[in-house]
Amino acid sequence: RSGRPKKLTVRDKRHLKAIINKNWREPEENLREIFTASTGNDVSRSTMQRTLYGMGYNSCTALRKPSVSERNRKI
Repeated sequence: RSGRPKKLTVRDKRHLKAIINKNWREPEENLREIFTASTGNDVSRSTMQRTLYGMGYNSCTALRKPSVSERNRKI
């Protein structure tokens, strides 16, 4: 095949998925640090984001919900 080989192998992607499933509330920067510490494979932020997007993980912000008042809680 032609072109540059991928930085992350299939095994690295499986390992990354396991890290995400274990630390699913962590931001991408922390996940990248955990991945680098465990594999020794230093990847850039854009590579990590591209890989996560390709695996079906998209960024999202949790919705803010109003607090339920005591009056509504009793109803």
